[in-house]
Order: sequence, then structure tokens, then C-alpha cells
Amino acid sequence: MAICKVMASEGGPAASADPTGWLDVAARTNFTVRTLETGRELRFEGPGRIRACADDVALVAEGSAIGLPGSGEAPGAEQWAATACGTVRWASGVHRFTGARDVCKLQSSQGTAHLYVADDVTAEDIAVDGGAPDAGQAVAGTDGGSAAGKSGWRRIDARRALRLQGHGTLDSPAAVKSALASCERAAQAVQRLATSLTSGDAGSGTMGELAMESVAARGIARAACSVAAVRVAISGSKAPDQARLDAANSTWRSPH
Repeated sequence: MAICKVMASEGGPAASADPTGWLDVAARTNFTVRTLETGRELRFEGPGRIRACADDVALVAEGSAIGLPGSGEAPGAEQWAATACGTVRWASGVHRFTGARDVCKLQSSQGTAHLYVADDVTAEDIAVDGGAPDAGQAVAGTDGGSAAGKSGWRRIDARRALRLQGHGTLDSPAAVKSALASCERAAQAVQRLATSLTSGDAGSGTMGELAMESVAARGIARAACSVAAVRVAISGSKAPDQARLDAANSTWRSPH
């Protein structure tokens, strides 16, 4: 887990607050955390409930996470944030990810972000600053199409705003079950690939290709399980749900 701390606060949590736990943020207040290892900073705005430093992924049950340029930007030093709708990651630029129990919003005004959308969530472009959405850029994926492609990530470039909406409220038992199932499937995929790497069985590909696939699978597991973590939290952190989440996280973090 990355070590980070509250660096600044305007009516939000005090500098002594523990950002690894859930923090309530009132309306018209905000706070900023910094990851000590990389120097990356992330700002949060209320009203909301946020776990700012949770296993390298900021969890936003409600409220907004805002990435600003120039704070610890470096190759490989990505910032991750998750809501009940999906997970976004970026290396640089200006991005705002707002979470809620039914509808989330990602707004990117500079740089490139990559978005993982939960299976039971739809994403659509919306107007940016009063302008019409660019119909030709409909949630472009890494394969250039409208879906995420084989990678599971959708590439979001420059000035884009997307509305992410669940098929129902995302704290419902069905929504929590869906997110946990996605997390478990992703964790099991990491496990299978780890077993193949250990045994030296690359199938029809090469060991290098298998290693790359394993890295990608870990990213998807991290994204899917972060979404599940948010949903488990907003649904009351029921013991059976938390146990499933903990087991899946253990599987993909330390496959054996």
C-alpha cells in the first residue's frame, strides 16, 4: 500500500486524519493528499465519502477526485481512482471523476485517461462547457471503436465528458453481487495466467506475450475489485460481501 497523507484542507479532514480509512467530506469543502513515494497529489471535493489512500486506488463513494498536472508526473507513476461505476487511471493531465450511487461523471480537459466501465454500467458522451458532445468520439476504446476492446480499458483523450449510469442503484444487492462477480472473475484470470507462467506453458503464444497478458490482467483485476470495494462500502460493508472481496483481492495480489 502506498503511503500518503493529507497535505492541505479547506474545511475538510485535518492533516492528522487517516486517509486510508473512509472520510466524510462536507459540501463546499475539499482536501488534497500526496503519495509520499511518488509525490503525486490528488484533490477531493465534497459533499462525499472518500477513501483517499486505499491500496493505490482512491475510492470515491460520493464526491469528486480531481487530478491536477505537475504533481509527481513521471513514466509509470499513474494515478487511479474508482467509483461505483468504474475506475479511471492517468499519468498526466487534468481529470475529474465524480461518484454517486446511481450516476457518475468523468470529465477530462487535458491529457489522456483510461477508463474501465463496470459490466452493468453504460457510458455516453455529454456536452462539455455548453457545447455538443462529439458524436465521432463516442467513448473511444483502445482499439479505436466504441467499446473497450480486448484490453478492457477505454481511452479518453483531451476535452471529454462522460456520463456513467448503472442499470439501477449501484448499492443494491444485485449491483454489489455483479461487481463482486466481476472482481472474482478478474482475480481468477490472474491466477490462471500466473499458473501458466510458473509452469512455462505459454500455449500458442510466447512467454513474453503471456507475461504481458498477465500484467494486463492484473490491471483489470485491480480496476474491477476497486469498483466492488466502493459498492460493498456504500451498501453497508456486509460481512459476507467483504469476505468475498478480501478473498478475491488476495487471489490477484498474490496468485499461487
